[in-house]
Amino acid sequence: IYYGVDVGDLTLAQIAMMAGLYKAPSKYNPIANPQRAKLRRNYVLRRMYEKGYITRDAFRQAANAPLTARVHAAKVDVEAGYVAEMVRAYLYQQYGDDVYSMGLKVTTTINTPLQQEANLALRKALIDYDYRHGYRGPEATYDLAGKKTADYDHFIENHPTFGGLRSALVIDSDARSATLYLGDGEVADLDLKAVRWARPYIDEDNRGPRPKRVGDVLKPGDLVRLARDEDRWRLSQLPEVGGALVSISAIDGRIFALIGGFDYYYSRFNRATQAVRQPGSNFKPFVYSAALAKGFTPASIFNDAPIVHETEINGEERLWRPDNYSGKFQGPTRLRMALAHSKNLVSIRLLQKVGVHYALRHIRKFEMTKRPLPADLSLALGTGSLTPLELISGYAVIANQGYRVEPWFISKIEDRDGALLYRHAPFVACDAPCENLVTPEMVKLHPEALENTNKIYGRPARRVLDRDNMFQMVSMMKDVIRVGTGRKARVLHRNDLAGKTGTTNDQRDAWFSGFNREIVTTVWIGFDQHKPLGKRETGGHLALPAWIDYMRAALRDSPQRPWKMPKDLVTVKIDPETGLRAGPDTRNPVFEIFRPNHVPPEAAASVAPMGAEVPEQIF
Repeated sequence: IYYGVDVGDLTLAQIAMMAGLYKAPSKYNPIANPQRAKLRRNYVLRRMYEKGYITRDAFRQAANAPLTARVHAAKVDVEAGYVAEMVRAYLYQQYGDDVYSMGLKVTTTINTPLQQEANLALRKALIDYDYRHGYRGPEATYDLAGKKTADYDHFIENHPTFGGLRSALVIDSDARSATLYLGDGEVADLDLKAVRWARPYIDEDNRGPRPKRVGDVLKPGDLVRLARDEDRWRLSQLPEVGGALVSISAIDGRIFALIGGFDYYYSRFNRATQAVRQPGSNFKPFVYSAALAKGFTPASIFNDAPIVHETEINGEERLWRPDNYSGKFQGPTRLRMALAHSKNLVSIRLLQKVGVHYALRHIRKFEMTKRPLPADLSLALGTGSLTPLELISGYAVIANQGYRVEPWFISKIEDRDGALLYRHAPFVACDAPCENLVTPEMVKLHPEALENTNKIYGRPARRVLDRDNMFQMVSMMKDVIRVGTGRKARVLHRNDLAGKTGTTNDQRDAWFSGFNREIVTTVWIGFDQHKPLGKRETGGHLALPAWIDYMRAALRDSPQRPWKMPKDLVTVKIDPETGLRAGPDTRNPVFEIFRPNHVPPEAAASVAPMGAEVPEQIF
């Protein structure tokens, strides 16, 4: 850490410096306190001379040697603190305390450019949320009377940089500008434009007036955060809101990128793997998949109308009145449009018809979690509890058309001499026979098989859902982006994307999960304390922009590859109002995808005669 060399290559002066550390490592740190460390070093050298361990000449030469300590650390290719801790925890579980002295080399699945984009995308979303909800004031306040530059440096050292936001001390301010000290002699000037966003925070839905003077926001002694915008600084603040972004391969589950919060050193709580939250409407695709398996179709009509349901809460009978987020009702609605526009009341009626226990049995096939899910109608609104990593594993099943793949992050482990201790063999989604797969059994017989770069190392994944069901779900979830709550993603100009927004009660959780054939990504944003985010902070408004920013980079060089429709599905024109097969008089028919034995009957006419009996089609 201090000298960047092996122990045998240390000089006498350096050895004495290291020997002096043990009494008070912080006090005698040669980087933080060089003069105090030098005194301690020379004391050690004098005692060595007095005890006869070194000669007078060696003592004098070492005592006069310059301080050469500086931080020597491995070059960090990518910031991935949450993943690094996942690796450490896994190794400790396997090897115990010995792991810290074994000299292991671990290769992960993390894609450096994608991890960098994940960091940028999530941090931007969290900071943007903070800007929308107002300024909470300085991080700390210091009395500057009689203080010098060295004191300013000390104040700033107590507030390290997190997520690119640097700490700065206000040393002067007036109506037009403020001067801030950033440490090491660096100074920045902020004008009114740089603090214009800083309306005082009142609550999640209210802010105070816009500042008219810089001095109203920044006062001498305030310790604040600054962000860099190209060639200028602006006022910022560390976000209180948390979030996670996870991106995995739909083919074999490898984790391309994972960030569990704004900055690992700011908060070590990994929200990607440890935040057990309600997914809200992000869970609806799994309920709709159960409905397709039960015999319903994307054209089935359900009534988007108020529901009053008797339920029991803590042994007391109560009425449950769920609502749509918009508070509006659309009446008879096709399932395709209900999913696209996230109609809560349709989802509840759908689950009533499917049956809660049937739906639970179907959802367990996705193998997202061993945690029990609610066995009541609230399941339709995503009131179960999942981590972002668990949820994304379910979305991968839809993306790869029915195969269960396990998220993983360690490719191989080698010892200090380069000998292979472990190589991960992932489950790979492929149709039997998997001709491009090299299995562990094959490698045992033919080790050279791994040298074939055109082959994938792994094991065939299990099919847990049929392809017809998954293709219909992809088709419906593409409409979430094409015409529904995720339509902001149309800015990516791709027709091979599908996904779903999610927002829980009182906007406590905001989600967006989406995918193409290769990459599945989920974004969650919310407070660790389960506080409301604010009235407008939905999944489409808060989480989706981060998903778009990340996927824009992830798909930059990826050609569009639409899913292929299974041969046993058929495309039929239907009446969009009734969901029935279009007849010669149908107005504005649309195409829909069906299993052959689930094609609806033909509509008798576009408009039924007065008094005619209309077949029951609305649930």
